Amino acid sequence: MKRFVNPSKSMKAALFVFGAIGCMALLPILTSQYIAPSAEATNALPDKVGKWQHRSIYSDEKSYRLTKLERDIYMKKLQRIEDVFKQVKMLNPPMGVEVRPALYILWIYEGKNHEKMPISQLPVMGKFSLFVFEYLDIPEQHKTIVASEGCTQDIYINAINSVIAGSASLSETCEPWKFMRSEGTIYSVPKYGGERQGFPVYNKMIVITNNPKPLWLQLSREEFLRDRLCQEAGPHALGNARQLKEELDSLSPEGRESPAYIANIPESDPRHRASGMGDPGDPGARAVVRINPDFFDKSLPRTAFQLITVSDEIDTGSFTFHGLDYRRIEELRQAIDLKKLADLLDRPHK
Repeated sequence: MKRFVNPSKSMKAALFVFGAIGCMALLPILTSQYIAPSAEATNALPDKVGKWQHRSIYSDEKSYRLTKLERDIYMKKLQRIEDVFKQVKMLNPPMGVEVRPALYILWIYEGKNHEKMPISQLPVMGKFSLFVFEYLDIPEQHKTIVASEGCTQDIYINAINSVIAGSASLSETCEPWKFMRSEGTIYSVPKYGGERQGFPVYNKMIVITNNPKPLWLQLSREEFLRDRLCQEAGPHALGNARQLKEELDSLSPEGRESPAYIANIPESDPRHRASGMGDPGDPGARAVVRINPDFFDKSLPRTAFQLITVSDEIDTGSFTFHGLDYRRIEELRQAIDLKKLADLLDRPHK
């Protein structure tokens, strides 16, 4: 599972959306046909031919004010992700496991200022989850069960939050209606983790898009300081308004426009600033960024797939307790054809 540094309200909202809905997906699975293993010894059955269960659908199209046609179009697009997984050797047919896909239209937090939020213009955020449950043999009872917990592979659609939420949140947005989408929230730049099948990895999320625009924008020192001053006028004030104002006033015109970085400079160091800013060469220096509000192509339908993000970690659940070889989980992760997922992206208008 991902770890988040000092989660703020906006980050908790993103966690609530992505985490709570995942729990909702598991609830009917756990309470219906999936059985929790007892304390008795169990053995995995890697050679047992498994099956694909019928997909679950969790839709919150009302928060996006989608028409039935828009909802149906979007759900059919999500179903095509399932077809990509069915081409993975380990899952065709499933060996030693039972597979259950789940499709989501993700909920949007509207808050008290929902009338200011242009929901009818937002690209629809979605999620595809693949839950994999292993078969277990209980020798003392002479029976086979399906484990109550399994590993999960998550794929998000049009959700920049899924990438940037893994970075440290540096401040709250001063515009409450941007709360859920994290547009106004400032973060340290997501950590680059190389490439997988030619696609970049940030914060352990694989980013797939044909949009050349950046997902996030680096702030200038002036922008960062003005945002911190804005926070000092609100309920999250830290009592640093005077120091922040002095820091802003001390900047030259060139310094105001220069890119902002945070750094791990101890308070005992004369270069320590109330804002936490430093220079690119300072220890732990990270660029300060904000989600690019103009990333999505507004000329495309709201149901268009413009961004696909794939978790580069599979939540192993209880597999490690029941003996399923971790190499099989890694095999599943590596076998996902990311280029086939990229084929699901809608093409921007020329």
